[in-house]
Amino acid sequence: MNRCKNVCFGKRDFPLSGTDEKRTEMKKFIVISHTHWDREWYMPFSVFRLKLADLIDRLFAVLEKDPDFIFHLDAQTVVLEDYLAIRPQNEEKLKNYIASGNIRVGPWYLQNDFYLTDGEVTVRNLMIGTEIANRFGKCGTVGYAPDQFGNISQLPQILKDFGLKAFVFGRGFRIYERKNGVRSEKKLPAEFEWEGADGTKCFAVHLKYWYNNAQHIPAERELAHLLLDINERNFEGLNVSPYILLMNGVDHLEAQGDVREIIAGLRKDGVDIEQSSLDDYIEKTLDATKGKTLFSYRGALNKGGDYDLLKGCWSSRCYLKTENVRSQDLLIHRLEPLYAYLEESGFSGVYPADELKYLWKELMKNHPHDNICGCSRDETHRHMEDSFARIREMGEELLSRGMKIAATHGRHPLAKEQNYSVTVFNGTEREQSAVAETCMRFLRDEKIGDFALVDESGNSLPYEIVDRNEGLADVFSPLNLPGVLDVDYVRIRFYAEKIPAYTAKQFAVVPHEKGVKAMPSETARGIENEFYELYAEEKTLVLRDKRTGDVYRNPILLEDSADKGDSYVYRVSPEKPLILTPYSIEKPVRDAFGGTLTLSFDYDCPAGYDFSLDCRDEEKVKNEVRVTLALQKGSETIGISYRIVNRARDHRIRILLKSGFSGGKIYTDSPFDYAEREKFESCDETESDTHHNSTFVQLTEGGRSLIVYTEGQHETEAVKDGLAFTLLRATGVINRNPVTFLPAGGPQWDVPENQILRAVEGRLGAEYSAERSGADCYVRGKFFRNGLICHADSFDSKKYSGGRFAVQTAELERLYYLEDKYAGCALSAAPIVTCDCPHIVASCHKNGEKGGTIVRFVNLSDTKQNVEFTFRGKMYVTDMAEREERFAGETNARRTFAPKQIITVRFSYV
Repeated sequence: MNRCKNVCFGKRDFPLSGTDEKRTEMKKFIVISHTHWDREWYMPFSVFRLKLADLIDRLFAVLEKDPDFIFHLDAQTVVLEDYLAIRPQNEEKLKNYIASGNIRVGPWYLQNDFYLTDGEVTVRNLMIGTEIANRFGKCGTVGYAPDQFGNISQLPQILKDFGLKAFVFGRGFRIYERKNGVRSEKKLPAEFEWEGADGTKCFAVHLKYWYNNAQHIPAERELAHLLLDINERNFEGLNVSPYILLMNGVDHLEAQGDVREIIAGLRKDGVDIEQSSLDDYIEKTLDATKGKTLFSYRGALNKGGDYDLLKGCWSSRCYLKTENVRSQDLLIHRLEPLYAYLEESGFSGVYPADELKYLWKELMKNHPHDNICGCSRDETHRHMEDSFARIREMGEELLSRGMKIAATHGRHPLAKEQNYSVTVFNGTEREQSAVAETCMRFLRDEKIGDFALVDESGNSLPYEIVDRNEGLADVFSPLNLPGVLDVDYVRIRFYAEKIPAYTAKQFAVVPHEKGVKAMPSETARGIENEFYELYAEEKTLVLRDKRTGDVYRNPILLEDSADKGDSYVYRVSPEKPLILTPYSIEKPVRDAFGGTLTLSFDYDCPAGYDFSLDCRDEEKVKNEVRVTLALQKGSETIGISYRIVNRARDHRIRILLKSGFSGGKIYTDSPFDYAEREKFESCDETESDTHHNSTFVQLTEGGRSLIVYTEGQHETEAVKDGLAFTLLRATGVINRNPVTFLPAGGPQWDVPENQILRAVEGRLGAEYSAERSGADCYVRGKFFRNGLICHADSFDSKKYSGGRFAVQTAELERLYYLEDKYAGCALSAAPIVTCDCPHIVASCHKNGEKGGTIVRFVNLSDTKQNVEFTFRGKMYVTDMAEREERFAGETNARRTFAPKQIITVRFSYV
């Protein structure tokens, strides 16, 4: 995406910072013919796919004419699937050209945004991309990311694990400084050594003059020489190597078919120039820089101004971010660990590898920056909503199937046909206790009134009946006609205690036995649990921390401010924002395990922004905001759910959470990392000093902390006495002119649905506590997002699977049932692995490509950690690509983790 990159080719004659090596005169030009392929952006996917078909069809014609031509398909492989969906007959032709090196693909499946997707997404992206590229003949060996809006700190470690030799990128390496009050861009090299958070080093090349510095090389010899001269001057002093990278292409451009002919003419003029591949360019550059001192840069490549990093994308189309997080969590923290646990318990072959791979690919198609960043056409983002819905439909069905298998193969001593079951699964790496809720279905003719909820030790647990209704239950069988049963739906709530990591625990529901009923408190003035009390004093919300005695008055506010920007960038208005307190607080709703309290923030909001007068409209519209706070037994996290009905344009809504102290240090997580954030850390001239978070934010001062767990609210800012999180950002164009504020294009760039004139829902969790480690916050964030997975069923596997028999004659009135493939299997009572270090977390728990269980462990601390693992079977240390592995121990092993190190482990239990 060539956003705001009208590059001016000017002279750059400064020395290279960070090295005293003598510069080699730069006269060797490497031409990389390529396209940058945004699958959808200012046109929807279906239109761009037609253009992709045109591009590859005409590329074939170029290759037939010139068998030595080389063309890069943006290091992606999804484009092969997109093309072959239209031209399946050309698969062998594609494979031949890829195997011969004429067409270059991989290592990515597609170009995902690194910040708005989970770290596991980037790993799976490379796993799928390299597999497809190798299947088609050859995979690229360069981590090419020309247009991601910043690059995460752990990317060098990821690239190394996949055997990628270098990183070539476009954004995140523009650092500004002030001298004598004048702001200027710091002089930085184009070739340097990038050091990741854990110390992994990676050779990096910054496309300082973008990935179109030779977009089209003119056939006119004089103009071609001029283009080369401009690039030679631009890169003077920037490189240690003698090579100048000429990127011949840009977004959606087709191959320049005559470029090799032009190159041949330039070579006759004595110019050292060739068309080549990124792989060969990196090999030559590495060879030329061997033994020389390179400039070294450590940490995330997230430096640049508002129009370099486009940080407003963290909050554009906010509802998509929430749907994405929920879909990621469904795959990573529910489906994969559940089915891995079943395999570990002996249910051989149960893991739905093909289905999960399909879901991963469908999810990733929502992850290119023009998709997940919310900066494309309305059609694109409507299609994304449908895609997320389909992912969740299929994923929830797989989850239900897996939990049903678990429910009917437990070890509970009361697992009798007349009894029912509640199965609870913990998909995280630490033991979890939490309030669980599920809906029982009792056959009505069983006339079940009272019942007991009994754990595996025979203890009757207290539970609360949330509601009870008569109804019908549909039954769908692969062997019988659809049927219907008369049932009583009984929704219950109880406290599930000490569910082991990555393990299920089962409870029996015994009909007609006296149960222990949990009852709500009738004396509370609001809602409360062991840690907090929330109540209203007139229109003031009061939060009391029972542990410290601290009292917070109106700890939750809303802020509404004008937004003069676009989908990429938030731009401030001269007018002060509206700060909103609740206009009403509803009566608390108490239950036996906590309760809820709802705040109303309805307010009159300027209808839009008058760009001609540079002020908000005088006309007002009514915006409706409901914020529901929840407390639950055993939880130090205050649940914060919100629903916004937005009727205004050109504005931003943020929730403000008071910390109880002024200032403080702000820490956030990013994929595989946790670090302190600095004010204006990307650039000192920004209109929104926001920071990214993946899962949580911690604001801390003097040992006290406010920790906020998020579910797609990736944009946060440390404000005077707390934290601000963007809940909604409404603009009506993809991009505006940054000076005139006029739309930067024609109607193709108008996106009225980006005004978010709709209802938006989401949730956060807030915790007041002592300062916590990054690992502790990360796991608690998982608890908040995923909770415990709870499934109600019958121990009789046939009770709800029969359906209806055929009706030809009474003699044929029988039902048929699938054979139980897992008869004799039973759930394991303990996790396959435990570790003794609180600073180590797991980013995934899944089946391995070579069998067994893969767990990816991460040290989120800044110090070395010595870790002891206890496990079933044998342990092998492998890489993220799951290629080579080495034996590490049997039943127990010790490993030393460097700070921020990621170690992928395979457990073989057969």
